[in-house]
Amino acid sequence: MVTDGGERMPDGGEAGGETDRASAFVSEAEYEWSKLDVIREMYDRKFYAPLQIVLADYRGIFGIGILLMYLLMGTVGVAVIAFPRQTGGRFDPWFSSWHQPLGTDHAGRPLHQMVVHATPGMIQLMVGGALFAVLFGILIGTVAGFKRGNIEYVLMTLTDTAAQLPGLPLLIVLVAVFEPRSPFLVGLILSINAWPGTARALRAQVIEIREKDYVEATRAMGGDSGEIIQREVMPELMPFVTIGFMGSLTGIIYAAVGLYFLGILPVEWLNWGVMLDNAYSEVNFRTFTHMHYLVVALVVISLVGLGATLTAQAMDRVFNPRLRAKHAKTIRGSGPEDAIEEEDEDVTDTFLAGGN
Repeated sequence: MVTDGGERMPDGGEAGGETDRASAFVSEAEYEWSKLDVIREMYDRKFYAPLQIVLADYRGIFGIGILLMYLLMGTVGVAVIAFPRQTGGRFDPWFSSWHQPLGTDHAGRPLHQMVVHATPGMIQLMVGGALFAVLFGILIGTVAGFKRGNIEYVLMTLTDTAAQLPGLPLLIVLVAVFEPRSPFLVGLILSINAWPGTARALRAQVIEIREKDYVEATRAMGGDSGEIIQREVMPELMPFVTIGFMGSLTGIIYAAVGLYFLGILPVEWLNWGVMLDNAYSEVNFRTFTHMHYLVVALVVISLVGLGATLTAQAMDRVFNPRLRAKHAKTIRGSGPEDAIEEEDEDVTDTFLAGGN
């Protein structure tokens, strides 16, 4: 190539110019992700950011703290605190001695020992019943909302039928037939008609999610239904699933305590319902003697419901994509974190746009 001044340029000059012009439309990654960076990002998004959101909410701190207290009582406490036996007088009041800070019952057994050793069975009862109610509700509600047609009709007919069954008479019949001895089995029986509400709520949400553009696009490209439910539907259902699980925990424990209090469920192990029944029988409501026995039982039962409710309210914020992006270190730091900042904002905006 010859210039106006007669000077000859190298043949590669023209190609170099093309390369320079093309480079304006080509971007190269400035940072290559390593396995450690991927692990750091996963830890940040799956654990650190949700933890920061929960700790920033007083409801999450108190709710999770209460549930952890019961979990420790049901695991570590039973190994540390002796099984309740008569060690004092009948109905000793609160703080009568360091060995019985909550007082004693009608048999002289320390109440704090009874509370601790009744906790493992109550945890099994609550978790077993809540898991069955939530998992079965997820299965019925998700399939009915996503498949529609005859499948939806059959599943919703089953759900409506189960919802109309009389709760207390049904439980009395089931208890008489199966005579449950295991706390886990008691929880399953108590949740036998607790899943229809969860199923109907999730079905309504799945129908709304199913009509969103990005889900329709995935289906149009031949995406597998199971994969679509797992990747696109379930993440948006998690707030409802979490709240439903915590609500089921509360409902199961209150139902169990009520049935034990009425003497409907067989008594095979220490539990809070029997404690409440005994306390109610021994308290003199005219002179308010022995009230410590009743108060301890009521507080222990009420704290479970309070902890589950506060945790559910706090967990609702955890699944807010804007809050997770705000608390995630991988979009606020330097180095490899900066490389995904724009990507994270795009994903968050897309997620929120799909929810409008």
